[in-house]
Amino acid sequence: MSDARIFAVSNPLADAVDVRFGLEVSSALGRAGAAMEAAKPGIMKAIDASIDEIEALCKADPAPLDRIFQLSNGVLGLAGAYGLEPLSRCAGLFCDALDSMRGDGRWRADAVKIYVRTLRALGDRSDGAVVDTDVLKSLEVMNQRLASPG
Repeated sequence: MSDARIFAVSNPLADAVDVRFGLEVSSALGRAGAAMEAAKPGIMKAIDASIDEIEALCKADPAPLDRIFQLSNGVLGLAGAYGLEPLSRCAGLFCDALDSMRGDGRWRADAVKIYVRTLRALGDRSDGAVVDTDVLKSLEVMNQRLASPG
């Protein structure tokens, strides 16, 4: 006999788009959009908190790569869900860089500092300013160098 316990998790977004009683698709989508907008300030705070934690963890010796990866992946997902493409892309590139570092067993504090500063700069932008794609392209180049042996 198992001692496993099952917990029901409340999902406010799913509750906002309850369609059990024949709600029209357009109404459901409108309600979902409104629920996402209502949740956005909390999501932005969660992204900021994740970036703060990443920054603090990167100073540890040794740095907990798995937790940093998990936080960065969370930023990638949340930023992507809210259309914050540059921030999402930067977080994804950071995950790739962490994979490279994990693969060769070398912690690259210099590269991590660049990622943390870029995540912070992109996360602080609330004005919707377009980020110069050269910054993200330079991170891709840096990842290629991290991935190459040597």
